[in-house]
Amino acid sequence: MCLRNRFGLIFAFGLVLIFMAPVGASESCDSASFADLMIEGARMFGATSSDTAIGISGDRICTVGSPSPQPIAEVTIDAGGFTVLPGLIDSHVHLFPMGSSAGIDNDAALEKFIRDKLPLRLRDYLERGVTTVFSVGDAWPAVRDLRQRLDAGEISGPRLFMTGPILTAPGGYPAATICAGSSWCRSRLTVELRDETHARRTVIELAAAGVDAIKVVYDDARAEKLDLNLIRIVTGEAHALGLPVVVHTTKVPDALEVAELGADVLAHLPSGGAIDRDSATQLQQRGVIILSTAGVYAPVRGTGGEQRTVFGLRYGPPFDRFHAQGLTNARALMEQGVPLAFGSGTAMFVPSKSLDGELAALSQVPFTPSQLIDAMTINAARALGKEADLGRINVGNRADLVLVNTSSDHDIASADVVMVIKDGRIVVDRR
Repeated sequence: MCLRNRFGLIFAFGLVLIFMAPVGASESCDSASFADLMIEGARMFGATSSDTAIGISGDRICTVGSPSPQPIAEVTIDAGGFTVLPGLIDSHVHLFPMGSSAGIDNDAALEKFIRDKLPLRLRDYLERGVTTVFSVGDAWPAVRDLRQRLDAGEISGPRLFMTGPILTAPGGYPAATICAGSSWCRSRLTVELRDETHARRTVIELAAAGVDAIKVVYDDARAEKLDLNLIRIVTGEAHALGLPVVVHTTKVPDALEVAELGADVLAHLPSGGAIDRDSATQLQQRGVIILSTAGVYAPVRGTGGEQRTVFGLRYGPPFDRFHAQGLTNARALMEQGVPLAFGSGTAMFVPSKSLDGELAALSQVPFTPSQLIDAMTINAARALGKEADLGRINVGNRADLVLVNTSSDHDIASADVVMVIKDGRIVVDRR
């Protein structure tokens, strides 16, 4: 919700909500007699009182409500006057700005970026309440190495899920577009699938390397389009290995085709063509989740005050048409119950700017308050296949929480993020 220091700039319309165990309920993931951390007096969003206690043991939520007797806690936080929310999730990120135009097109440039800039970007996510991100295409194996460092506590940042490299056609997007002129980028960011054997072997190798999902491109915008049969092979192999499949596509007919083949997640709002009731119903019945990325085609202010795309191009046709159609399609999808998950979608800016851009774009849909919160929590968790672990304040879930400086719903738009807890540890504290 708040991805700014000012929590709600996003929600000038106020909020009604959604996601928590009922106030007054009390359960335990162990014995509930002892908690490492106890948050007392918190107000759950949408609740009428501020007397909820949340107990945390290790990296898990162990009590929600007002248990009696109260667990003995090593550390107690007086959260009176604060509202508590689940940790937020950005389900479409690219951590490394790849390609010669973005500045990273060799090992030395990547190492310098990881050393000098990435730690601040990762910290930026935490400062905005984002405790989990989903990398859907980054330099391989650098993104795997980064996750290992995050898991080991060598570097501070959000929890990282990843697809690894992007599977595409020979000469497909982004090999021949973002990576144009850079064989290094092409070899690190993409795998250009040659045939069925290559497709199967690639999925098996990535699964063994520990990816959380497989990403494939089905898009002929300025590049070659992958054979649909190879997407069938990739999807079948990934599902057999227990991995969801994320598909980058931009046109409505293409979205319907890959959904028919079993795509679990669409990486972008379809903006090529109109979503009608029938097509939205097909996607809903297939159980597809769509990552929002509505800000990808939105205009941004250039250094000279002119409007530019997020890629630095002059804003105008066809980007303005794609942007408008994407917002219209988002409305149609939500009307038919297709879940949209929040995804900022670009590595060109620091996280706070990408997050703000996406939130501004979504405000034009417009999302209702509950739809926006769902997009940033439980829907994003579902896109990751982690809805049993993330996205809600429930007993047994990961202890990812955000405290904001308000005790009422209508003030949420101007509230400050005062504390962020990830895996039961306080990672941001502005009290």
